[in-house]
Amino acid sequence: MPEYVYVKDRQAEILNHVVEKVLNRALGKGAAEILFEYLESNHSLKKFQIAENFDSFNRALEQYLGSGAAALERMIAQSFEMAWQDDTGNIDLTVHQKIAKLA
Repeated sequence: MPEYVYVKDRQAEILNHVVEKVLNRALGKGAAEILFEYLESNHSLKKFQIAENFDSFNRALEQYLGSGAAALERMIAQSFEMAWQDDTGNIDLTVHQKIAKLA
């Protein structure tokens, strides 16, 4: 597999985990699950598809949360940056361990 495909897949994997972790932390697990259900039923967007459809995710988040979406988008961006930097520097940790370090 070419390295750029691995990097893209790895980034998507990390971003999907970051989104879930940030939403759970910011909204609470129950509210985050309701949001994920909304994304799937109203935007045909499943959890594991968020990274590949990030613009659609952001638009759906803004429709659902209004101005509150901006704060979550910043939290996701900051958490992703930290997770990606950590991933490239500490490849011995699993994605779950790296995301857990953000909480």
